[in-house]
Amino acid sequence: MDRVKIVKASVDDIHGIAKVHVDSWKETYKGIVSDSFLSTLTYENREKQWKEAFEFHKNSDVWHMYVARNKAGEIIGFIRGGRSRDDKRSGEIYAVYLLRNCHGQGIGKSLMISSMQHLARAGFETCQVCVLKENPALHFYKKLGAKDGVIKPITIGTQTLDEAVLSWNSLLDALISFG
Repeated sequence: MDRVKIVKASVDDIHGIAKVHVDSWKETYKGIVSDSFLSTLTYENREKQWKEAFEFHKNSDVWHMYVARNKAGEIIGFIRGGRSRDDKRSGEIYAVYLLRNCHGQGIGKSLMISSMQHLARAGFETCQVCVLKENPALHFYKKLGAKDGVIKPITIGTQTLDEAVLSWNSLLDALISFG
């Protein structure tokens, strides 16, 4: 993780976030999500979605996004979190994306720590993350202490896939264990 910085994202980061988002989806979900769906992902569409998200959440103390920047200042990953969509008393990590060539360097863990600290400061005691069951990163969350929960269907394009809901029953314990 030599010289990688984790910082709170701003609207000025949208282009880099969109690029990581699209590139990560195409790297991670090839063979899981249909090629026809993956081919529809564009930087321009993701930039538009992220601009709308930043505008919608501009006054939120709970919704947050952090980016990982390499030593050249380029965005190589990001994390987004906020209030759980399933249980309003819990926090949720909505998305963690990191370019494949940056895996295994502790960057994902650093992003998780930043997001979980944010959720803890917002008053949440627990946290969850929803991950496609076939996503190879599923083991990453379990390695960080996430516990198995329900499996639920999710529709992506015209496909219905299984999504695993993983959780941490104590944000404080999770953060301490990350050490």
